[in-house]
Amino acid sequence: MTVRPCGFTYLLDADYCSRRAALWRPGIGDTPQKSQHQDLLSRIRRERGFVPYLRYWIRRACRGLGFDIVRLTGPGTGFDAYADMRTFLKSRPNPICLDIGANHGQSVRRFRRVFPSAVIHAFEPSPTSYHRLLRDTRGQAHLHLWNLGVGSSSGRMVLKENDHSDMSSFLAPSTSAWGSVRQQTVVDVTSVDEFAASQGINHVDILKSDTQGFELDVFRGAEKLFCENRVSMVFFEFICSEMYEQLPAFTRLFDVLLGHDFRLVAVYDQHFQQGLLSWADALFVHRALLR
Repeated sequence: MTVRPCGFTYLLDADYCSRRAALWRPGIGDTPQKSQHQDLLSRIRRERGFVPYLRYWIRRACRGLGFDIVRLTGPGTGFDAYADMRTFLKSRPNPICLDIGANHGQSVRRFRRVFPSAVIHAFEPSPTSYHRLLRDTRGQAHLHLWNLGVGSSSGRMVLKENDHSDMSSFLAPSTSAWGSVRQQTVVDVTSVDEFAASQGINHVDILKSDTQGFELDVFRGAEKLFCENRVSMVFFEFICSEMYEQLPAFTRLFDVLLGHDFRLVAVYDQHFQQGLLSWADALFVHRALLR
């Protein structure tokens, strides 16, 4: 049995859940009164057997802990973005992936688990994070690391390096951000179109972008590839909260991709602040891959 809060999977021990459920107090919220509750349990056990009875207790216990259980149907689309990529790219065992905003190699490792023979170009503008990326991915085949930022065009930009490295951005932090900018570093920047042309890359199977609010510029720099239908899938983080200054509305990212004949597969790993969606990941697939 699996439970998934915010994209993570937990295996639950049935004995623990039963003990936790036994401590649950009737009468809270929409919980039935004690006599009604006992009647319900007796009817479930009498009419449906022990397994549904146990399932009831486990689900009840999970809800008491703030989780819910969801039955997966079909192949389970929308549960794991990387597994969904593999489903759409089953005829491409050696895909070309651009990992923009590689940080310390977290997504490189996930790409490698799903696509062992993938050709990965990983971009990280921060010199500090880039050196750790080099260290943590040393020895991997078909992996090319670039100490570069990616934007709408080539040049140089100021990277605001946060003491939480995964918060570093070309945008200044705003009210919903955390950490603090410890230094500002001038870094080299390229664009997807210019990079693909310089490396002789004719087609990109997966364009992944996690650039802390800079995705619109990344997409602008991939305009030529988008217009020529040379990108199969786009996987990116979008931000709904006021995490960075001058942050474009996330709907503009969706509009760009929909305008280039991409279709939304699913939204993953939703994170909330003050009861509102703050950021999440989205996977888009080009219509050509659906034929």
